[in-house]
Amino acid sequence: MRRGLALATLRLATLLLLLGGTRASQALPVPVGRVGTHLYAGIDPRHPMPADRGGPERTGRLRGVLPSSEPRVLWDLALDGAHPHGPIVDAEGRIVVATTNGVLGLSRDGEIRFDQRLGPVDVTPALLPSGDLVVVTRDRTLSVLSVDGEVRAQVTIPASARAAPLVLADGTVLIAALDRSVTLYETSLTERFRLMLDEGSPTTPSLAPSGRVVVGAGTSIYFVDPGRGVVTSRMTMAARAVGPAIAGSDGTLFQLLVDGTVVAFDEDGIRWQQALGGRAYEGTAMALASDGTLRVAIPTIGVVCMGPEGTVRWTFTTDAPFYGTVAVDEEGNALAVDRRGRLTILDPSGALRFRVELAVPVAAAAIAPGLLIVATDRPAVMAMALR
Repeated sequence: MRRGLALATLRLATLLLLLGGTRASQALPVPVGRVGTHLYAGIDPRHPMPADRGGPERTGRLRGVLPSSEPRVLWDLALDGAHPHGPIVDAEGRIVVATTNGVLGLSRDGEIRFDQRLGPVDVTPALLPSGDLVVVTRDRTLSVLSVDGEVRAQVTIPASARAAPLVLADGTVLIAALDRSVTLYETSLTERFRLMLDEGSPTTPSLAPSGRVVVGAGTSIYFVDPGRGVVTSRMTMAARAVGPAIAGSDGTLFQLLVDGTVVAFDEDGIRWQQALGGRAYEGTAMALASDGTLRVAIPTIGVVCMGPEGTVRWTFTTDAPFYGTVAVDEEGNALAVDRRGRLTILDPSGALRFRVELAVPVAAAAIAPGLLIVATDRPAVMAMALR
């Protein structure tokens, strides 16, 4: 009887993993064994920040709420190795950042749990459904690390990657490399398929609600079916794509172009486009709030809030231009950084809540349980209290 039940639950879990291509952005809890034990078919939803820009949809949304007043710094850890990538955060509150030396694992208290010297890492690592890490190094090594930083598997990829890896619900990993190759690897790092794009250096791939992978390269946006390993459609934009496409829950995708235009589209075509003006630089990434509004930082304009229909709702400017990525929390508060290294928090109406003088560029931010985690180019990782 128990053996039959175990086989049945295993078949169910396998079926859900196979179906993950159509709902790959959602982790589905599957009861296994005794009461209260679950196996997740996909990324565990308890991870606050499992990958670059928050997850496969690349919404730039933080899991939690940003502080309403200037927070207290709890710890400030100097890093050995320039320009951190990450942080990402798992369900246990463990923090992972990558630098020019490799990958560093930290506890919520700022203690170093592991320091794996893999070589320079130029993109944010990602969590697998198992809780392991997937890391791409500059020397074209793709690695899977345990939660303790031990190397489980490694393989050489075709070319260096400047795009963060995309982890699908079945544990496969998609890498878009500088030679225009798009390759899907099993969790064991066995190659499942490889295809070549026609132009450009690819952006970080995203996952649409349809299960298609969306990746920009040059002025083209490609839709890839990860189950068949083929490009299903291609769309031409008026300018080069910058940053990853954002996938909305209703099927709309949003892409920032280098000329400051924001485009809303799906596989059938462009829904709307809005030219904000000003140039968007490499590393710029938008954020999508839960109410469907967008936040984007354009250096010559400021932080711009756009409605789901493409209209500009407000713009926030300072005496120094904003740059790089914008994040947004569960209530629609935005986090941005200007060129003077000032961490700025804006409420949903665009009003300034507070500003922290860091005097150094911020690479990215994340929320861990009770903490706002900020990686800076000093280089360092800082933790601030959310309460």
